Parts: sequence; C-alpha cells; structure tokens
Amino acid sequence: MRYDQRIPIELVELNTQLQKAVTKHITPIRSYHEAIGVILEEWDEVKVEAFMQTVDRFALRKELYHLAAMAIRSIIDLDL
Repeated sequence: MRYDQRIPIELVELNTQLQKAVTKHITPIRSYHEAIGVILEEWDEVKVEAFMQTVDRFALRKELYHLAAMAIRSIIDLDL
C-alpha cells in the first residue's frame, strides 16, 4: 500500500490512541520537562519491544503509536 493511501488509516489509529491517553490521564502536560519525560518513557518502551529477541510487530506498532500520541499531546497541551 502506498504512503498516501496508508496515512489516513494511520492517523485514525493515532487519534484513537491520543483519545485513550487523554481519557486515562486527564491532567494535561504542564511543562516542556514533563513532556520530554513522558516522551522518553514511551521511547524506552519502544526500545524494549524493538530489542526483543523475537520482535512482536503488533506490540512494537502499539508502542510507536503511544510515542506519537504523547508527542502530539505535548504539542496540544503546551500550545506549541
């Protein structure tokens, strides 16, 4: 599938993950330092999945969505 066909599909999933995160963690991100902390935590989870001896593609994809969602949430919460 080409990028231009897949991007809308991925954005729907990203939006779903972002909504879940906002629902689960109601308090907005309040500082750049907090944003970096949350993003680094998600990055660490991506690394754990990526460095497994047998990579679970579904789990890695899920963690990458979480990372992207936290980056977008940081942009929104910090009004960047």
